[in-house]
Amino acid sequence: MSLLVQNGEILSIVDGFAPLDVAPTGPTGEGEVGHVGGVGRTVGVDSLAWKLGMSRNGAEQLVETGLLELLHHPFFLARYGIPQVTEASINAVLGRLNRAAVLAAEDKLIPLSTAIKVIGGKPKPWGAIFGKLLDGSLPFRIEPGAKTPVRRIFINQKDLSIIEGLGAVRNIPNRIAFSDLLSKADAGEILNVGPHEVTELFADVPTRHGERAKCLPMADVMSLGRRHITSAELGLRRNVSVQKAYRDALLSGVPYLGPAGFCRASAVAKFLI
Repeated sequence: MSLLVQNGEILSIVDGFAPLDVAPTGPTGEGEVGHVGGVGRTVGVDSLAWKLGMSRNGAEQLVETGLLELLHHPFFLARYGIPQVTEASINAVLGRLNRAAVLAAEDKLIPLSTAIKVIGGKPKPWGAIFGKLLDGSLPFRIEPGAKTPVRRIFINQKDLSIIEGLGAVRNIPNRIAFSDLLSKADAGEILNVGPHEVTELFADVPTRHGERAKCLPMADVMSLGRRHITSAELGLRRNVSVQKAYRDALLSGVPYLGPAGFCRASAVAKFLI
């Protein structure tokens, strides 16, 4: 691959790819390119994850399933250092979600951001979940507002079993290379813990407040998840409140291991078999 550079700007990339006409750009990679070779505006996978309310791994899954259009021309990776998707494909998926929402407001609905915690200790199967939302096999409602889609989507409590029954995420790349490093926020999604707990868990890995640097190996976070289970996951899987799940675990002698929760093996043996 070779770059054509003039006055510090990348003008085109050759070696098997057509040159691109590049508009003036800024530093963020967030919708900078007005119209590059007819592509339109682009969004990096990290920004996409933040906009949707999920981890980068979740955003990568949406690309891998083909729901979102990944830009393959090497200019984009050379320019931004992160995979880019078209804003048009994001808007198309969000439009399909709005049209697919069929549930009316009911007392038994819970936000998807809560329901997803029925799966713990491993990456959330966002690709499969969005597939089911869009094909109608996981009915849902979208509330209006400025929150991320994951926080505005509500499902029936009785449909938690659909999410719980989804298979493990198979990060075998076809369209996109999955990142092996996680931010602390992304690790919190896997472990079902909040910012305070995840900061305590990874206190030996310094990051600035609010920074989403990818610094935690996926394998290390998964190892932690295999040993721990939170009250949130226990409560959802048992159909009881988080508070009752916590009290029952303590009263039953399940070892509490720290900020990531209880001993998974012991809790599963006592409550989930």
